[in-house]
Amino acid sequence: MTYAAPVKHESLAIQNQEDASVLMARLESSMEGLVELIEAETKLLRDGKLFATAELESKKNDYAKAYVDLMKSAQEQERILKRLIPEQIEKLSFRHEEFKSLLQINLTALAAARDVTRGLIGGVARQMGQTQAPATYGAHGRMTSTQHLNAPGITTDKNL
Repeated sequence: MTYAAPVKHESLAIQNQEDASVLMARLESSMEGLVELIEAETKLLRDGKLFATAELESKKNDYAKAYVDLMKSAQEQERILKRLIPEQIEKLSFRHEEFKSLLQINLTALAAARDVTRGLIGGVARQMGQTQAPATYGAHGRMTSTQHLNAPGITTDKNL
């Protein structure tokens, strides 16, 4: 799936209902693009395609920045927006609540992927440490206690 870059926004001083509608349209567009990307990321995470999610990161960052900038502009002009386009503000408020729910689902999927990855890496590290320990008998004919030897290092990227 390809995602168009979000429209760059210049600060829009709202003078009339048309200006208010333009700001809301830009805000809804950036939110919709961000929602699509987050849903795609969540699906990839659930499918176990962790590396594929990295391909979405820059686009997601672009949409998130556009969304935050537009939300700041809307918040700065909230009074006039509520006066000029109260129905659209109500609709946006409802969509924003849906968006927060979607983000919670995405964060849950990210946390699960992180936990699985940590478990896998920990298992590999433990296994490497065990295979490096010698199995020998001591002076009294008993197995010596296994002391953990330093295993080769494992590098992880905690940014995923």
